[in-house]
Amino acid sequence: MANSINIIDGFNGLATGILLICFSTFGLIAWQVGDFDLVSICVFVIIIVAGFFVVNFPFGKIFLGDGGAYLLGYMLAWVAVMLPIRNPSVSMWASLMVCAYPVFETCFSMWRKHNRKGHNPGMPDNVHLHMLVYSRVSKVVFSAVSMPLRNGFTSLFIWPFSFLCGFYSIVFFSNTIVLIFGVLFFAIVYWVIYLRLTQFVWCLTPATLGKSRFVYRTKNK
Repeated sequence: MANSINIIDGFNGLATGILLICFSTFGLIAWQVGDFDLVSICVFVIIIVAGFFVVNFPFGKIFLGDGGAYLLGYMLAWVAVMLPIRNPSVSMWASLMVCAYPVFETCFSMWRKHNRKGHNPGMPDNVHLHMLVYSRVSKVVFSAVSMPLRNGFTSLFIWPFSFLCGFYSIVFFSNTIVLIFGVLFFAIVYWVIYLRLTQFVWCLTPATLGKSRFVYRTKNK
């Protein structure tokens, strides 16, 4: 989890926006089950992150850096573990659902690099989901605005992923089966969108899925 927040800390407001959504979700679930100590911790972190967020988004006047990303990622992981441990009515899958985007981004990136010729999971690349959104969506939609604004506005396309996962978790935090299906559905949606951004077509058939594996196309080719 700590490494996941560091990985998604690529654009102004992206990591901190995800952190605000995740901590808010955990706080609301903790409030529903009466764990007010954990609610207080979540509120405390939210206030700190929100103060940073207003300076970071959208112009990037200040940055988390590795220390900030790893610290907040660790704190998020700690809350994600403590919530179901302290409250048996909360499914462990609720914590995974809340953190689905950063966790899946990290796991998918490791798997993707392992299966991509000439790459390995320990080396960085420039085809994470948020990077593809920036280069192939944000640059087009916000072509008329300045680069710092375009950088920050990229986060607007990613936040809904985390928001929907958080809302789903709040509603079904005690239903393990429904949460498992939610995690699987998110993984499928992520995979389909990723293929769309790398192939410029919706790869929804077995034929297109088979042809699209780890081939990163450009519009000039």
